[in-house]
Amino acid sequence: MELTINNCVDEYVLLCSQLCKNEEDYTKEKVSKHNAAMRKLNKLKKNMNTDSQLTESVYSLLLNCEDIYVQQSAATDCLLLKIHIDASVKILKKVSRSRNRMLSMEAKRALLIWKGKIGPYDPF
Repeated sequence: MELTINNCVDEYVLLCSQLCKNEEDYTKEKVSKHNAAMRKLNKLKKNMNTDSQLTESVYSLLLNCEDIYVQQSAATDCLLLKIHIDASVKILKKVSRSRNRMLSMEAKRALLIWKGKIGPYDPF
């Protein structure tokens, strides 16, 4: 796959749609699909991050995606990459107030790690 902005955005959104999104998703079949999507998503990110201009452009679009799961994932990645900080923090604060407990917890954790209040491997 050629790494273009549109290809990266489309693939990122597609893979996020395959992730487990709530407590009911954790069946054997869905977890298997989730794990495969995570491996592909990590590979996409690794390939994409070799070009900083592509990375910034892709994440700019992902942060404005309508899907809150894509926004949350992209915002977390942006904090790790130290790009689009203000928009990412705003999104994660919004998501942290979500009724979806798992999504809310992930957003709160990302913000705490970014603020240096906990380490990436610390329990939450």
